Amino acid sequence: MTRPPHGAACSGLFEAGVPFYRPDYNVVEHPSDVGFELRASSRARLFADATLVYYDMLVGLDRIVPRLDRVVEVTGLDDGDLMVTLLSECIILTEVEQILFCQARVEEIQPDRLVLRLCGEPVDETRHVFELGIKAVTYHALSVTANADGSWRAHVVFDI
Repeated sequence: MTRPPHGAACSGLFEAGVPFYRPDYNVVEHPSDVGFELRASSRARLFADATLVYYDMLVGLDRIVPRLDRVVEVTGLDDGDLMVTLLSECIILTEVEQILFCQARVEEIQPDRLVLRLCGEPVDETRHVFELGIKAVTYHALSVTANADGSWRAHVVFDI
């Protein structure tokens, strides 16, 4: 399979005319930790939005420009494990590759496997001020659940 050049997949990731998307979430303070509560219309949207929440809490989505893309594939035993594994991969991409992302789309979702395309840019210290020092995603108070109306909800805690 031929991959498009870096950044090519970033154009049109969301609906035309929508230049910026921020998930609706609440920050939840914990002693020596910080977390978020997120609600989404579908399971796929929940995972995509969770990645965006991480980057919004880290530097602010509006400070990141979609210039390059990465495909992230994770596996897990259940939805909670998938969430921790996905967000842990985002932390690694930020810490090791020095990349921030502002757009996310689920390309494939299975009960134990998730493939996302993330779009963003390399860290630019003149524009990207890190609001938090997130060390890890924890299993403490973790929940990923489907609601009766078909929407999904997540509660995630980061070690800072």
